[in-house]
Amino acid sequence: MASLLWLLFLLLFLVLLLLLLFFFRPSSSSFDSDSDSDSDSDSSSTTDAPRIKYDVFISFRGGDIRDHFLSHLKKEMLSKQIDFFVDDKNVHPGDKISPTLLQAIGESFISLVIFSERYASSKWCMEELVKITECMKQYKRIVMPVFYHVEPYQVRHQKGTFAKAFDDYKRKYKVKKAELQKWRSVLKEIANISGIHYPSPKYE
Repeated sequence: MASLLWLLFLLLFLVLLLLLLFFFRPSSSSFDSDSDSDSDSDSSSTTDAPRIKYDVFISFRGGDIRDHFLSHLKKEMLSKQIDFFVDDKNVHPGDKISPTLLQAIGESFISLVIFSERYASSKWCMEELVKITECMKQYKRIVMPVFYHVEPYQVRHQKGTFAKAFDDYKRKYKVKKAELQKWRSVLKEIANISGIHYPSPKYE
């Protein structure tokens, strides 16, 4: 039964992703013509937007999903010829987010944010989420949240493991208050977007 639910979830998710790409992703030719016309008229909003290189950027907490959810997702996206960026390298405490990763976020049409139980405990994930939110606002990129064994209210209001992560940032790692507030803000903003629940939604 569990495997059937998983297959149904993956199928529905891929259908939604393909629909978004089919109807909303600009072609390279339309991108070029738009950039030419916009250069004289609306230079203040999206003229500095990076050229789209990837269909999807995947933001995730490695230890939570790498060996199951992510591996299946990558396999299915490859089979559907969805061009995606995913950073599979193990991240160690104190590592700084790479410029290449930040650039890939800006060059992706859709950012897939997989909120799992320990997502907020990764400083790297939080910095990714800040960049994803900036690109959503500045370049009109699409963000699709997936709530993987967590509920939207836990992300939105930092409950459960999300609360513990922020307590650790404050007490153990001495992260500045302004930085914490920025992370809380983007968590709330992205969790307010209608997303996909796995395995199933539990209502607040």
